[in-house]
Amino acid sequence: MGYGVTGHLGIARQNSFGTTNTGSFEYMPIISENIVTNVDHLLSDEIVARFEGGLAREGNVYAAGDIVFEPHPLLIGHFLKGVMGQASGVLANSAYQWNFVPVQTDFDALSALIPYTLEVYRSVGLSWQLTDTVINALSFEIAGGAIVKATASVLSRVSSLMTKNTPSFPAGNPWIWDAASVSIAGAAFGDMESVTITIDNAVEGIHFLKASKSFGKYKRSGIRTFKVSGTLDFEVQSEYEAFRTFTSRAIVINLKGDVTATSYFNELKFDMPAVKYASYPVGLTGPGRITTGFEGIAEYHVTSATAM
Repeated sequence: MGYGVTGHLGIARQNSFGTTNTGSFEYMPIISENIVTNVDHLLSDEIVARFEGGLAREGNVYAAGDIVFEPHPLLIGHFLKGVMGQASGVLANSAYQWNFVPVQTDFDALSALIPYTLEVYRSVGLSWQLTDTVINALSFEIAGGAIVKATASVLSRVSSLMTKNTPSFPAGNPWIWDAASVSIAGAAFGDMESVTITIDNAVEGIHFLKASKSFGKYKRSGIRTFKVSGTLDFEVQSEYEAFRTFTSRAIVINLKGDVTATSYFNELKFDMPAVKYASYPVGLTGPGRITTGFEGIAEYHVTSATAM
């Protein structure tokens, strides 16, 4: 019998679509994963003189699902680069500053996003090897009184088995809620109780007429979206007024974690220069404290040349 506690997940960036990388896995602590291997059944419509149809044929084979984890400062870069498409780093005084700005081009002609290889060991037998895995969506959940959580939605073109590796996990701690600060329209905002930030690339697998049951390409099926939602303590009406007047708001959410060097910390900042609220429902739900949820869309900001 297997136990989840003895499983592990590793990630390695591929140099190209279709070229597995099993030599440089980095292993990350996770909460859960449900990356399911799917084998589509192709059912014949032919009439064969019985109520039952013909035999099923093997169709598309792929894997897809979510990885839920507490974002680690040394490993979250894989996921941010994967979902944004690029990263640029600067070293200054023994500290790196990495910027993740969404690209306006595809990774290459075969894949809209950077491909990765995953190793998922589920405590029994061999590990799953997931090749040409793309990080299609990534969300961060920051809630009062809790450790920050992230969810990566992945799509894998090839699912196979491999010999299990022995993982080695990095030192360091994830961020918690008291590391967070929020500013809206350039001013500190202290009434945010929870916030979720979601990046979605809307990528899908495409089939071609050739001798393969795997996707031939990953292409975009719609626009890339950047969404922010959460709960506020209803103390002021300024944000409702911004919703009602359809006014863009610059929203910055910053997480400040462990000390890494003198005067430097593990920090993660989400900078959305132009958010428009899509909903801002306020109501009297009873005699107690009034809170309100909100949903917003981070739009492309011409001056900043990015949405996030």
